[in-house]
Amino acid sequence: MKVQGTTINAQYYKKVLQDKLRPAIRKKRPGLLESGILFHHDNAPVHTARAVTDVLAGYKWELLEHPRYSPDLAPCDVLTLAKAAEIVKYINDSTIKFANGANSQSTEHSLPKVTDLDLKSRIITINSILSGGTDLSSKLCQVMTSEINNPSKALTAELESVKTEIPKLEDVKLIAAVPQLVRSEIFKTDHKQVAVTCLFQPGYPEVPLVTEIKSKTLGYKFLQGLAKVCDTEAKKYIGKPQVVHIVQFVSNFLDENPLCVCADEISLVKGKLCGAKDEVKLKQKSSQVVLKICQEEYFLNLRLTVPDDYPLRQVVPEIADHNFPEFLRINFQAQATETARQCVQPPLKKKPKDPPFVPKPSLRSVAEYVIECVQKYPLEICPLCHERALPVDPTSESATRGKYRVEKVYCGHLFHLICLTKFMKTPPFSEGKFCPTCGKQIFHEKFKVSAKVLEDRWAHKQAKQRELEEVVDFLE
Repeated sequence: MKVQGTTINAQYYKKVLQDKLRPAIRKKRPGLLESGILFHHDNAPVHTARAVTDVLAGYKWELLEHPRYSPDLAPCDVLTLAKAAEIVKYINDSTIKFANGANSQSTEHSLPKVTDLDLKSRIITINSILSGGTDLSSKLCQVMTSEINNPSKALTAELESVKTEIPKLEDVKLIAAVPQLVRSEIFKTDHKQVAVTCLFQPGYPEVPLVTEIKSKTLGYKFLQGLAKVCDTEAKKYIGKPQVVHIVQFVSNFLDENPLCVCADEISLVKGKLCGAKDEVKLKQKSSQVVLKICQEEYFLNLRLTVPDDYPLRQVVPEIADHNFPEFLRINFQAQATETARQCVQPPLKKKPKDPPFVPKPSLRSVAEYVIECVQKYPLEICPLCHERALPVDPTSESATRGKYRVEKVYCGHLFHLICLTKFMKTPPFSEGKFCPTCGKQIFHEKFKVSAKVLEDRWAHKQAKQRELEEVVDFLE
């Protein structure tokens, strides 16, 4: 619908309604413009602008109200919640009971009978028309209009069972149980909670129900995958009650897969691994993510343990195996732990103008730091001699012994010790020494003395050298 590079504003959206949506409705659903349209869009500024509302008023389309501050609300939520008093609560002298966790209180709503309202043919969203497909609101309409006034005995009996059985499940709260859907909430931790909506299709239970799963904390891809798994699971119970099985399945799935809280982070970390030998292993029972990162002949295995209350607490990184020099392993381990700490704890020395600290997930930050180090350091070039700092063969001891011993300075670059020593002891000394690669000042535990001391030492060494040269000249 959108042309690449186009800014979506009120005038553009108005043009879409006039030049694209209205002609598409006339073409794909003849007669609908005359019978009346229920139109739904969210509360984006371009949708509520005066130019747009005037167009919709001129078309005499009935606009479905979208709750404020709810940009992530799907069309089915708008229908089942915002329009509940008119459409989906209970129809034809029946009642809806919204139960709390203990099912001790209920509220009954009697609603007028709806006879000739063809929701399926009247509800319109832009995506459902211009994309040529059907969106979730259209699927819901099919469910709502099928046997809405005369639920089957099997469905009625299952709803009664649901109201009794679901409140008994641990960490599960029943929100609604009506002939169109059953909605429940599962709360494990503050960052591991979902809302499960089971939608009954025409012909249920001979056809599987449709599951929709939402969460404010878990990743979208994970929820979509879990919903597909639930749809497959529902097919195992065709001809039988399905709702309690699906809700129990989702609850058990969250218990058995503690890494679901960092599913999006794991996907992003996988994208950083580009080597043929790189691996990611998920150990759900121990709540661990194991990374094997390789670069040429070097490798490192990183084990990340995810706590139960993640991301409020940091992951625990541990280097399980490697073939890097030991000083690099110590550095990787310490920096990874510090990176994780900085994600969940405020700075030790807070600056007055810093914004309030907000904790963030730590798994991705730690993993990406270690991945970057493993991919970078085996190919690192000494900035002074322009040769590879680490030996090609990891089993060689030249990186820890001899004149080509490797040192890591504060800015993160690797130097051969012999090159670094010569560089640090050669003038100029006035403003300190700076890394030829990044331009940052070099700090190293072997060179803690001031520039003045280094300059005096160099001058003393040069004086001795001149004295020796004079003695040699005298003897010759």
